Amino acid sequence: MTKSEWKSFFDRDFLKNTLAALGGALSALLIYYLLTRLDKQKVSRLASEKDGRRMRYLGGLVRASQSQSQLFLENLNRLIGEMKTGPLYFPSLAPNSQQHLERLSNLLNNEDYFEAYIDQFGQENMGAYHEMTSSVDFFIAQDKDLRQLLAAAQDEDLKRKSVYLSMVYDLLKRGSEVLQLVSITGTEGHQEIKSIYDAYHSQFASYEDLAYHQNFFIKPMLEKVFVHVGKEDPVVLELSTAFKSAHNLYREIEQQQIEMQTRLTELLDVYKNRAQLFHQQALPITETLSSSDEEGGKKRKRKPKPPFPSFLLVF
Repeated sequence: MTKSEWKSFFDRDFLKNTLAALGGALSALLIYYLLTRLDKQKVSRLASEKDGRRMRYLGGLVRASQSQSQLFLENLNRLIGEMKTGPLYFPSLAPNSQQHLERLSNLLNNEDYFEAYIDQFGQENMGAYHEMTSSVDFFIAQDKDLRQLLAAAQDEDLKRKSVYLSMVYDLLKRGSEVLQLVSITGTEGHQEIKSIYDAYHSQFASYEDLAYHQNFFIKPMLEKVFVHVGKEDPVVLELSTAFKSAHNLYREIEQQQIEMQTRLTELLDVYKNRAQLFHQQALPITETLSSSDEEGGKKRKRKPKPPFPSFLLVF
């Protein structure tokens, strides 16, 4: 390198220009690094905010689903109470929408919501997530299965009651056979039969009242008349068998309702326990949602920060 070249190399303007170029390059690299880091932070923040929105939405559905499961319990408990008012009363289960539970089930089976849950609450709560999913599926299935069970039972109950009423109506028309029964039982039997028929017709109110037919006609005839009659006469034997068949069918109708009460009571206990478990399983979500609601009311607006340090603005 010649003397003039060395001189130009150490020239003040040359050094100044060189340092300025280096400074500009370094500044550009620094800005690129900071912007890249800010972009990554922004992506991470947006993902975190998105997960937060998912958890808040999930938490809202969990609360709504808990209310729906509680309403199901109340309706089922009311149904059992109504059935206990009479052995022949078979009411229907009040309608109860499963909309929130079905939506929650869909979300819990969504991979994005599962990952958002794990990101927020950790792997240690994965079991609670799966148990919560199982509980929601249980609630939906129980509502569907119970309504199908009740519909089938009510249909069978209606058929039996219809048959019973037909049997009673048929027995009421068999006057000639009853007269033959009178001739067999004698004066005392005649008075008993007349007393039963008089009491039955004097207080008759509704043909649909099965308990009335049973308590004022079928049962008295069996307990006060046929119990004293022999089985030699085929007509009387057939009539006695018809009364016993009606009596047994009535008992079957009562027994079906009692068995249904027992089954519903068992389901009520199982469902109640599952609802309590569901409450425990959902605590991570519902507690976080409650905390988020409280913090949301306390947030204040802050001045926006510049996207990169202020000293870089000189470049």
